[in-house]
Amino acid sequence: MRIGLPGWTLAVVAGVIAISGAAQADRNGFYLRNTGDVEVSSVYVSPMFSKRWRGDRLDVSGIDPGQDIWVQIENPEGDCFFDIRVEDATGTPHEFWGIDLCGTRILSVP
Repeated sequence: MRIGLPGWTLAVVAGVIAISGAAQADRNGFYLRNTGDVEVSSVYVSPMFSKRWRGDRLDVSGIDPGQDIWVQIENPEGDCFFDIRVEDATGTPHEFWGIDLCGTRILSVP
């Protein structure tokens, strides 16, 4: 007597594993879209409820109006919720609290 899983069961399991891997990858960054009229000069990302902002995450000199850029974050724990602070070239801060980076792919500022 042979005991095994039907082929469709293996396909479903493989699909769930693939989706879980994609969700994990999304936790390592997001696209920042500058919808304002001023260049974005810095981006700070910290785990939700952190007492201080971590270092600037931009690896370019700035984000021009109308431009999108990938912001890579350090996330070894695989967390989903982060606080984000964006500063524009005039020094004006824009803060976003409790952003779900597991579900959010694009954050538009200001």
